[in-house]
Amino acid sequence: RSQIAFTLFDHRGRPANNCVVPCGRNDERISSDVLHRELYRFIFDRDGPAPTQVIVHRDGRFLTGEADDLIDALQDVPRLTVVNIKKDTCTRLSSQQLEGAFVVLGERRTVLVTNCQSQHSSMPAPIEVELVYSDQLDLRQVVSQVFWLTRICQGNAYFPKRLPATTGWANNVAGTGRRIHLKGWEYCEP
Repeated sequence: RSQIAFTLFDHRGRPANNCVVPCGRNDERISSDVLHRELYRFIFDRDGPAPTQVIVHRDGRFLTGEADDLIDALQDVPRLTVVNIKKDTCTRLSSQQLEGAFVVLGERRTVLVTNCQSQHSSMPAPIEVELVYSDQLDLRQVVSQVFWLTRICQGNAYFPKRLPATTGWANNVAGTGRRIHLKGWEYCEP
């Protein structure tokens, strides 16, 4: 049985909220119903003003129709960006690559060395970042944001994590089904 985790970070990179949606079967495909009902409710049914910008980081690749369902579900958001974060790639870079180095693989794809793995391995294992959709950001802006998000919440500037906080926190929440406190942040429990 799978669980889908949504995590919400504010514009400063501060974790704001999360929710877990159980799935009926062990499937990576996020159903249209979950995106239109649960994700929409998660983003819009809360105190405060409606968001003017949403950047979605999908852990792994979007499956057939999933990105279109997501874009449709969030059509009320004035500025939307949708990104794949793939941690399991076959790509390896030379040991000379430094943190933050990235290699553009095309107009919408790049591989990014996110942490000091480049100093501890002869062949760093970068993550792949793919810009699926954006009405405002280009690939370089997205890569910069993803790299910055590896520096916050889960670690720090000296001990960053490989994944950005967005997908890292979602992995933890989905794996446990409950809120996992991120090191360095205090929470107000509801």
